[in-house]
Amino acid sequence: LGLPVEKVQVFGALVGGAFGGKEDSSIAVLTALAAWCTQSTVQITNTRAEIEFINAAFSEITGYSAAEIIGKTPKLFKSAITPDETYAEMWRTLLAGHTWRGELTNRRKNGQHSIVRQTISPIRQDDGTITHFVSIGEDVTEIRRIAAELDLHRAQLEERVTERTAQLAQAEARLQLILDSTA
Repeated sequence: LGLPVEKVQVFGALVGGAFGGKEDSSIAVLTALAAWCTQSTVQITNTRAEIEFINAAFSEITGYSAAEIIGKTPKLFKSAITPDETYAEMWRTLLAGHTWRGELTNRRKNGQHSIVRQTISPIRQDDGTITHFVSIGEDVTEIRRIAAELDLHRAQLEERVTERTAQLAQAEARLQLILDSTA
């Protein structure tokens, strides 16, 4: 399946921790396989926001390999496009123990921007202590580009309809003048 053994071990340890240390290796392996194989990005950070796990889709979209990113923080992807208030609201939500959903414009390794729709949730121990955060993301850059293009075409079409309506009204007025003058 293309899943490196070390990824199963890291993710298995995280999954085992999520079950209060009662690690069921078959669940850990199955969960690791699911996270690795999904087309959505998966990123797990500790409470200091240090990345501990990424899946293949994450590497594909960001351009960063696990070796380059493990131990770093997601600030590496921060662009000037997403407002600081978005990040502040995200952290307020997460630290309050709630799931945050939203879109962030991130910077890829090659410098290009990508728009990612993310859901980030706290992972808790049995006693409620937050130990990690899991982020599931979808690159919506192309969807946003197409939507902007459609908006532009819609605006141009509306402008043409307005212009044509005005031309038809002027032509009707001229016709009426001609008809009135010949009557």
